[in-house]
Amino acid sequence: MKAIKNISVILLGFLFLTACSSSKNQAESSETSDPEATNATTEATTEATEKPAKFSATVSSIELEGDNKQLVLVDVVASKDSGDISASLESDGVIFNLEGDESPELSKLSAGSKVQVTVSMPAIMTMSIPPQIPGRFIEEIKLLDE
Repeated sequence: MKAIKNISVILLGFLFLTACSSSKNQAESSETSDPEATNATTEATTEATEKPAKFSATVSSIELEGDNKQLVLVDVVASKDSGDISASLESDGVIFNLEGDESPELSKLSAGSKVQVTVSMPAIMTMSIPPQIPGRFIEEIKLLDE
């Protein structure tokens, strides 16, 4: 009986030391991760998503509600899209919710106009169909010659 107690005490001591050693190694490994590598990865991801997206589209309509306007674009084709937002825009178009006249080009637009739009990234976009984007993300609206 005394031998069983001794073995139990030794076994418990071994398990305790193993558990303490394991948690110490985990803490050391998390502390020794390379912060420069982490920063480089974060900067690369941020840089890729912060490049503006540029696409061409056709104005479907411009709807007015007081000072607010909705610019509805269809037939969206991306020419530069590092954020990959065009996949959400190509099939159903996009609606830009504008407050006031945010661009001098906006007054020249009418249904059927061809435009090139540059959107700052990352842009906030609703999950609705068609998706909606606040107008503050528009960097430029350029009327294309037809």
